[in-house]
Amino acid sequence: MNIALTPNPNKGAFYVNGITGTNKTEELELKVTDVTGRVVYKVISAAVNGTINARIDLDHNLANGMYLLTISGESSKKVIHFVIEK
Repeated sequence: MNIALTPNPNKGAFYVNGITGTNKTEELELKVTDVTGRVVYKVISAAVNGTINARIDLDHNLANGMYLLTISGESSKKVIHFVIEK
């Protein structure tokens, strides 16, 4: 997977863009966890023809700090660290 999260740091709203490494359409699970492992957001997003373009807008009550975005597909997984700064 060649997927990026922008901007980083952010205020809880960001984009997930890139390619999955396959040319097929698949469902990806996008899951955001805090540093304690608590899931704060989860959604299924489609990667059409191997390309994902998703906007995520998290709960504005989340605390400043580091979070993890885990992107899981049929045969691959990627974890991206990011920071919320309000």
